[in-house]
Amino acid sequence: MSRLDMASSSYSIGELTNLVAVDAQIIKDFISYFHLTWATILQVIVSVMLLFWVLGYSAFFGMGFLLISVPLSKLTGKKLKEYQENLMKRKDERMSVMNEVLTGIRIIKMFAWEQDFSEKIHSCRKAEIGQLKWYLYTNAVIIVQWTSTSAIVGLGTFLVHTFLLGKKLSAGQAFAALTLFSQMRWPLVAFPDFLNQAIRANVSVKRLEEFFMKDEIGFMPGSAADGSGAGAAPPLPTGAISIVGGTFHWGQQHRGGGGALRGPGGEAAAEGAPEK
Repeated sequence: MSRLDMASSSYSIGELTNLVAVDAQIIKDFISYFHLTWATILQVIVSVMLLFWVLGYSAFFGMGFLLISVPLSKLTGKKLKEYQENLMKRKDERMSVMNEVLTGIRIIKMFAWEQDFSEKIHSCRKAEIGQLKWYLYTNAVIIVQWTSTSAIVGLGTFLVHTFLLGKKLSAGQAFAALTLFSQMRWPLVAFPDFLNQAIRANVSVKRLEEFFMKDEIGFMPGSAADGSGAGAAPPLPTGAISIVGGTFHWGQQHRGGGGALRGPGGEAAAEGAPEK
């Protein structure tokens, strides 16, 4: 179990809730999509190779278009990641405000602050929806890119094969090529979803990594001999002392006690007799 008291002090309840409920679920979902991601890429590569075997050099047009679409997809994927990060930040802000409202609902009702906090929540929600819109717009662009790729590649390949190269396109070649294009269609359509999951998982992993890399609280002072303290405490450093059996009170209620001061090796450094 991690002792992240110092980390939790710098995170709001809303941010911690998103880390546990949202980011962890995103990473879990990506694990299910991981093998489908590389499988779709492999399926596209095999289909292109078979197209070259069926149509010859005219299949290079489709390969060239696929290579051109890679940097375009990378650019839109980068923007999608940026909007995803901003969206998660806005979501953290909204969750923090909601937790503040739920925690202090009695005080808010007592002083009639409902309108002020309602406006604050709507402001956070408006900023979150604004980032969500740009995220969905960019995701739609990625979907259009990949869904139109198979149709454009098929049309372009047939035009190059018949008009530019002057070759005949037999029925067997056409049907075989169309079958291969249809085999490529599902990977090209599904790939944006896999890419979307990968981008979201990458953002969530970085958020969780930042949280888990926070410094943990140290061991509570205790004696290695008697096992006291908040855990298996290491031996005391040189020059340090520990208080064993001490009693502490605030004010003048009690004085003295039966505590003992012990050094790093467990030897008695001082004894305190109880007050009579």
